[in-house]
Amino acid sequence: MLLPVKSRARKTEVVSNGGFTARIHRDETEDRKGWRVTWNNPNRRRKFFSDYARAREEARRIVGDLRAGRVAVANADGSDLDDLSRARRQLLGIDTSLEQAVKEYAECYRALGGRSVSGFVQAQIQRMGKLKEGILAEVAAELIAEKEARGKGKSWVKSLRVFLLNKAAKSLTKPILSITSKDLGDFLSQWSGRTRNNYLTFFVLLFNFAKGKYLPAGEPTAADKLVS
Repeated sequence: MLLPVKSRARKTEVVSNGGFTARIHRDETEDRKGWRVTWNNPNRRRKFFSDYARAREEARRIVGDLRAGRVAVANADGSDLDDLSRARRQLLGIDTSLEQAVKEYAECYRALGGRSVSGFVQAQIQRMGKLKEGILAEVAAELIAEKEARGKGKSWVKSLRVFLLNKAAKSLTKPILSITSKDLGDFLSQWSGRTRNNYLTFFVLLFNFAKGKYLPAGEPTAADKLVS
């Protein structure tokens, strides 16, 4: 329970909560008139307000936060708290924490070298259209099913299945849209010569199959970029 108590001189109002106190002083100089809120935690801190109601509201908040052990919040500037409140409202209806949202935004901002995150996302959405998200294993299964339905040679289809599902899919687990030429090159580095070229051909086939559904149409794929 908050217990406001005025001093005998009636120049200072004390707002208390569970042993924590903040004082509201009338603060008048030639340049300004208002109220100053002061408290100790652990050092003396102060804030100035031109409006008494706002000063008293802040004093009540400060002692309440101190009593609850929210020291950093108690010492925060009012504008910081307003920013925090607005940020939380932006996340209404989104299943994520403010900390995670800020973390991901900061990572994207750094990765883009300071360019607009929103602008980049909008450009990517326009570029990708209604592409589905699928991992390599899912796309490979669709490709193999199509080849079987079209009556392709059983031996060839078996080789395709063994490579894509038993080998590649176990190492390349990202969405196919996120797989880079480096990812494919690093994976293929364990083979050389004809074997590597045959496996690269399978990747080219898979990535071309994914165009327009999982990958943007009309753009070179990660596999295309490895073909010399």
